[in-house]
Amino acid sequence: MKNGFTLLELLTVVIIIGILATMAVPLYRKTIETSKATDALSIVTMIANANRMYQLDNSSYATGSVDSSHVLVTGRYIADHPWASYQWKFCACNTSACACGGGCTGTGSVACAYNQSSLGVPYNTWRYEISVNGTCNAYGTQVPPCPAQ
Repeated sequence: MKNGFTLLELLTVVIIIGILATMAVPLYRKTIETSKATDALSIVTMIANANRMYQLDNSSYATGSVDSSHVLVTGRYIADHPWASYQWKFCACNTSACACGGGCTGTGSVACAYNQSSLGVPYNTWRYEISVNGTCNAYGTQVPPCPAQ
């Protein structure tokens, strides 16, 4: 009697591991993207709060893509971040327009964030907008919802 496994037994194990991996990878990817969305939501909420403070000081809202040279950063309303390293793009809006694309309409919003993921649908359809009164709206396919307010 020989010790060891037959080729058929080894192939069966490899096939089972392959099936499990094909189910686990998409779930893992969604968990990672949801975590990034939660992080982006907290940052866009911070930008919205800063933009409302900016409006109180200047009688108008700041607009445009938020980066190290944006007025909310240079005016010290928010701390600088490694903006280019995020897969999300963040925008300050003036309640009638957001000039940074990604589906951000800006209608009634003071801040917006959208996912620039290279993973495709549904992740690159995710977007959050924060209104003047602080209400969060989530847009996109299977986007994680805003927290209860």
